[in-house]
Amino acid sequence: MAAPATLGQAFSGTPGLTLELPLDGRVYRGREVLEAIDRLFAAHHLSRAAALGLRWLVDFVEANGGRLDLTGQRFALLGASAELSPAPLLLAAGATVRWLDVKPPPPETRGAFIATRDGDDLLARPHEAIAALRAFAEEGPVHVGLFAYAPGKSRELLLAGVMDALVRTLGPGVVKSVATYISPTSPGEMQAEDLAAAEHLRASPTWWQRAAALSGALQGPGSYGGVARTVISLQGAAYQAAQYVTKRIAAEVLAADGLGGQSVTLSTNVAGITNTRSLSHPLFQIAFQGAPSFGVRIFEPALTRAVSGYLMLHDLLNPQAPAAAGQQSEAPLARAKAAHVEQIHGAAYDLPWQFESAVKTAAVVGLTKRPQVLLRRGR
Repeated sequence: MAAPATLGQAFSGTPGLTLELPLDGRVYRGREVLEAIDRLFAAHHLSRAAALGLRWLVDFVEANGGRLDLTGQRFALLGASAELSPAPLLLAAGATVRWLDVKPPPPETRGAFIATRDGDDLLARPHEAIAALRAFAEEGPVHVGLFAYAPGKSRELLLAGVMDALVRTLGPGVVKSVATYISPTSPGEMQAEDLAAAEHLRASPTWWQRAAALSGALQGPGSYGGVARTVISLQGAAYQAAQYVTKRIAAEVLAADGLGGQSVTLSTNVAGITNTRSLSHPLFQIAFQGAPSFGVRIFEPALTRAVSGYLMLHDLLNPQAPAAAGQQSEAPLARAKAAHVEQIHGAAYDLPWQFESAVKTAAVVGLTKRPQVLLRRGR
């Protein structure tokens, strides 16, 4: 059987990515990004480990002339067209990207890439994806990003399972590192600063939060044994299984056991709740309006692409990153824990109540603020 036809282009111009972070109506550039990171950390929207990683990347880029040059670095992105994919950042920085997605790159895509002309269907044709990755890695192992997503009919679970199987099938001869984003609306281990923030809010709620808790609208506790109770049942069992089993647990197994008997660098961080197309359900849209009442940030896609993409680059470039191959502890449990300490959860892990009850309460608050959201959706 003939190999699928491919298309591609080389990089033109001067490679280099200037760090930019759009936050609350302002675009922070270069060293200014440190100010934005400090703001997010002060609001408990990201963990201390995530803040340290982002600060490292800013210092690294500024020490190298203010532009990140990834010329010679090769990335295979499964789900390269995804709304939160880091593909634009990598291409701008001069990396070569093997684009694997049902959608080929749009015509305006700039940078060095190789793509299958008719797209790649990981569910229908996984063997073609394996062959494409092996061909792309003929010059040596490549960074592999697992970002493919499709809602409904359990496809999110199937895709996550296929991507994990591809990584394990290809092994260290092809896979240099593994990167993915994990949703905060699945069980996640809280960091010390978030446990402290949740305890502070539990002891000093606002009057209306106290009333909502007494009425049963807000249900606690918000965590058990340091694990956040952030599951949203509306997202479905397949979504939760994809996030917890085939992403979080699969990453922890890779951290503990390595890939093909060799340690592998991981970037498997919690990413913020983001106002993407997949969260267009009316309940989410209304709850988003009330989320700030709980101190929870709903990220816009451009902000998540920047902050999570930068944190991923830190994880792959910094040999001292928590889940870098050469940095891992001898203890398997410690290696597994290190895979997820960098969290951009938007304060979803900081609530003393179950997050689903907070979402429903936030929807009531949001409806009082902007009832037109529900009216618009109902038309």
